[in-house]
Amino acid sequence: MSKTNEPYFFEKYFPSSYHLTFHAPIQRYPGPLGYNREELEQKSKISKDEFRVFLDVKDFTPEDLSVKTIDETVIIEGRQKKAYGRLPSTFHRQFRLPEFFDSEDVIARMSDDHILEIRAKPSTQKKFRHLEELKTMDNVNRVK
Repeated sequence: MSKTNEPYFFEKYFPSSYHLTFHAPIQRYPGPLGYNREELEQKSKISKDEFRVFLDVKDFTPEDLSVKTIDETVIIEGRQKKAYGRLPSTFHRQFRLPEFFDSEDVIARMSDDHILEIRAKPSTQKKFRHLEELKTMDNVNRVK
């Protein structure tokens, strides 16, 4: 007899290596963003205070795109379902979230001019937890 409430093997014996995938739904942004295609890279910003990335996805619909996070990595994939007389296009991009960003707070929006915006904000809870871990380690490592 097997127990149904028992955790999976990896979750039970390797809890730090067991991670779930978070799929960010792609929201519609009303209207065009009006950014020039050449300006997208300059508008993107990845720093300790902000995570904001713009991608040109003119050949894809929101149904063709997938935005997900695994651990602290944001993965954007695009697969065309219909290509209308040519081979379907695909693309794959990934970005590492800065430290203290929560992978479940990623927001994806697509504008009418087919610009995909991916945003995340720093998590104050992660900062607090990290500082508490440092204090604990400092107390343990002190010579008395």
